Amino acid sequence: MLATPNASVYYEYTSEGYALFADNEEFCPITVAVELELINMKIAAGDGVMNVVPPNVKKYKILDLVVVNRLDLYSFEYHKKILFGDFTVEKYDVGHLYYLPFKKGSSSRVKQGYLDSFSHQNSFAIDFDMSIGTEIYAAREGVVVSVVQEHTATCNTINCEAYDNYILVYHTDGTFAKYAHIRQNGAVVSSGDSITAGQHIGYSGNVGRTNGAELHFEVFRLTFNGPQTVKTNFLIGDGGDYVILNANQRYFRNY
Repeated sequence: MLATPNASVYYEYTSEGYALFADNEEFCPITVAVELELINMKIAAGDGVMNVVPPNVKKYKILDLVVVNRLDLYSFEYHKKILFGDFTVEKYDVGHLYYLPFKKGSSSRVKQGYLDSFSHQNSFAIDFDMSIGTEIYAAREGVVVSVVQEHTATCNTINCEAYDNYILVYHTDGTFAKYAHIRQNGAVVSSGDSITAGQHIGYSGNVGRTNGAELHFEVFRLTFNGPQTVKTNFLIGDGGDYVILNANQRYFRNY
């Protein structure tokens, strides 16, 4: 589960009717979906239903509503959904080569791979076997957009997903990386930080839905139907080769 973006939607009166605006306090774009109930009003131009709001902006206009017939009563109601990311991005860098998310000169076993039975049935996610307090390194450059690190609870049922700790990073191709199950106060980066591949970003833990100490890593696009995970190629060994990681295999990083 992901935290709700720090954003708001509101309206103001205009000479023609109303204007809807959004404030986005996040360090990545957000998508705002608006459902309208209009009486004697219409959208001035376009459909205005799906809107991409740039990062760190105030009073970004979403749409204008105009009165159809000023001799009759008019009103409107709106309902909104807000999610991280730009819904218009349909292509991403499928060939990007990711760093293994642990320290140079060390190795880790993949506990759970793509579409595995415990918690990855419908997900291209990877769980690395890491004892609590192991250093986590960024797999790709990007901007940190969210850090959750206050939780301590752990269990192996779906209910514990609400108590996960994680670092969420936004990439230039519109995808996100989630580094999850970090220990309480286990992040060494903050929202808004620009990070590089191979940079130390936190410490592993055993928090949220787990079956032991580990690092959960996934890359995904966000949609209104939920995260859509994607496969990732990782550099292995000395960095001269890359693979899709497999469960129960140990991988070494020496780059």
